[in-house]
Amino acid sequence: MEIATLKRTTRFQAIALAFIRMVINTMHRMVYPFLAVFSRGLGVDITTLSRVLATRSLIGMVGPFIATIGDSRGRKLGMTLGLGLFTAGASIVVFWPTFPAFTAALILTALGKIIFDPAMQAYLGDRVPYGRRGRVLAVTELGWSLSFVAGIPLMGFLIARWGWMSPFWTLTVLGLCVLLLLNWMIPHDTISGERTTNVFSNIQKVIGFTPALAGLAVGVFCSAANEVINLVFGVWMEATFGLQIAALGAAAAVIGFAEVGGESLVGVGIQSEDILIVDRALEPKPNRIVMAVVGGEFVIRRVCRVEGALSLVSVHDDNRATGLSGQAAFSAGNEKPTGRTEFEIWGVVTNVIHPV
Repeated sequence: MEIATLKRTTRFQAIALAFIRMVINTMHRMVYPFLAVFSRGLGVDITTLSRVLATRSLIGMVGPFIATIGDSRGRKLGMTLGLGLFTAGASIVVFWPTFPAFTAALILTALGKIIFDPAMQAYLGDRVPYGRRGRVLAVTELGWSLSFVAGIPLMGFLIARWGWMSPFWTLTVLGLCVLLLLNWMIPHDTISGERTTNVFSNIQKVIGFTPALAGLAVGVFCSAANEVINLVFGVWMEATFGLQIAALGAAAAVIGFAEVGGESLVGVGIQSEDILIVDRALEPKPNRIVMAVVGGEFVIRRVCRVEGALSLVSVHDDNRATGLSGQAAFSAGNEKPTGRTEFEIWGVVTNVIHPV
């Protein structure tokens, strides 16, 4: 396949965008496990750095206003602007290694992420058929967990060898590289009148819709709880277990592997922090997404029919039984599972509520 053709394929673009998001998310998340390291390097206390991170989180409130750049100015421009802000933010610390520069870097890279992510998702939504869209977006979502699996351990290695500033050099270079990759890979798009959005009108619709407010409240509380854990765990692990910098990066990778498992559900429209509505009265027919109890734990699986019997399979696998297939099959009308692995279908997933 020619390079010019390869860069236009959905598979290549999804993988490349996942890598770009991994770079962005590595910057966004690396502060947490190395909070004490940056505190010592900058000569400020951890409480002060925690306040800076809280300020960065508040930046997300401007998301509904600036994330629409991808609609009004084009998907490519939105992604390019987001990556440009990210690279500029990371480079500030390279040239001015002070606490104010560090604060500016966190804010600029956060703004870049807020602009880049919606523009990227909208770009894929424009070009990927609905039937494949969830699976393609799931690939790009791996950029979140891979930042902990690969990005954070790499940053820990760099800090241990060359000091607390070394990640910013690396992320600046990577930012420039992925910026060039993006501009080479993504074609210029035209802006249609259908993309024009009224931000304030959309916000009024959300405020006037009770389920949307409930989902928003759940998202806020879950995000706040997640932020508290993120702020504490790196400092706690270093102080309690005496972990060295590289070991902190490796410990973060464990969290990343756990997130990979959760992100495997994105392909069917289920994302982290979503609320599932489960109907226990519905019959678990083939192709339905169900909540099942396997080995005493709740899992999300797809129901399919294998050799006349129903079976549980991975939510991403439409053609062959995986995981519990065959061994966890049960006959239609028979409530007891057959095979070596026992399970119980707890209910059928009917709706998913996404936090805003």
